[in-house]
Amino acid sequence: MSRREKLLLNILAWIVALVVLGFLSAAVLEKRAGLREKIDRLEKQIPQFSAQLSSEASLRARKESLQAELVAERGHYYEAGRMDPYRFGILVREILVKNRLRIERYQTLEVGKQILLEFSVEGSGPDFMKFLQAVSLSAKHWSMPFLSINARSGAGALKAIFRIGYESLEPLGS
Repeated sequence: MSRREKLLLNILAWIVALVVLGFLSAAVLEKRAGLREKIDRLEKQIPQFSAQLSSEASLRARKESLQAELVAERGHYYEAGRMDPYRFGILVREILVKNRLRIERYQTLEVGKQILLEFSVEGSGPDFMKFLQAVSLSAKHWSMPFLSINARSGAGALKAIFRIGYESLEPLGS
């Protein structure tokens, strides 16, 4: 090879090297630009994620408060098997006697799955109101789906017939 060919070959090699370096630097610059865009996108998402984290924290707090409320509300019901109609009847009779109401008749009724106690009582109006207040202020939920009151004129006494039941929690899945 002549000197001129070596020089041209050398120049060609340098040109190829420069072109390759140009392509490599262009690729690196393009990759950097892509990374810069990705960084910008991610930085814009940071406030959104921060908002979601705070909303997650508030959702967790709300979930915990609802669970506490559920536990408290379950406390107002009898758990299945903790109360039976006979014990409930004794409880209602004690409240009636405490409020000076005379029990004329008492019976147990089955209405579907619910068991109700039917009482026929006689006494004064204020004493019966005290009984109704005791029922409504009970720590557990009681239901009174039927109430009939017959007040005698002038005597201040009344006769009442009512059905009363207790609310219990059925096990899940029944």
